[in-house]
This record gives sequence, C-alpha cells and structure tokens, in this order.
Amino acid sequence: MTTLILKEVQELDEMKAIYPLLTQLRTTLTEREFVLQTKTMIEEGYRMLVLYKETHPVAMAGVIMLTNYYDGKHVYVYDLVTEPSQRSKGYGNRVLQEVDKWGSMRGCEKVVLSSGVKREEAHRFYEEKGGFQKESYVFRKKV
Repeated sequence: MTTLILKEVQELDEMKAIYPLLTQLRTTLTEREFVLQTKTMIEEGYRMLVLYKETHPVAMAGVIMLTNYYDGKHVYVYDLVTEPSQRSKGYGNRVLQEVDKWGSMRGCEKVVLSSGVKREEAHRFYEEKGGFQKESYVFRKKV
C-alpha cells in the first residue's frame, strides 16, 4: 500500500525540493527567481502544504495568512498544483482540505484564491470539489 504524508514546509531548503512540482503551474519561474522570491515570501509568512506519496511530492498548496476588510482573517492560496501523472486521484482535494484545517487552526474565516481566466478546468475543480464560489475579478497593471 502507498503511504501518503501531508506536511507543512517552512524552510527554503525543503521548498527547493518542491520546485519541480511548482513549475508545472509556474512554467516561467526560473530556479534563481524561485530562491530569491521564496526567501522574501517566507519572511512574509508563506508556507507550503505538501502531499508526499512515499517521499515524492505529488501535490502542494502555497499559502499565507492575510487580513483585509473584505475577507477578514483568511488563508490566501498562491499556488495549488498536482503532478500531472497523479491528477484525478483526489490529491488536490486532499491538499485543499488541509488548507481549510490549517486556516481554521489559525482563526481564519475563509480560504481565498485567484485563478487565471482561461483555466476553466481548474475553476471547475475549485467549484465542484473545493466548494469555492466565483466572487470577483482580479485586475493588475504594471507600475
């Protein structure tokens, strides 16, 4: 029987082992950018919730706790990805359930995420499996 282990990863050295999985979602992220940005993100409270199959990472969520006027204290999911060969096995849903627990244990009221407009399959997953509702659009501009 396969052993699944879910672990909160807080250290850069451990996160480096997750980089290949993360690049399935963040396809243009170089390893150098990953290291530099992750150092800052960790200082700001970023964590990875990683599901391992034996010792191989198969799914992960990058999360942070934030507070604002419209969502109160909440978990923001920066990244959610499952290894392509391991999809449709419930691993992404398992990680999202852990995100819920992680936030609840820290007094968060909600889990919030943003997803690219063309990622329709991901949106279906969030709504049908994750219980999320579409509530807004995200707008960006360079300064």
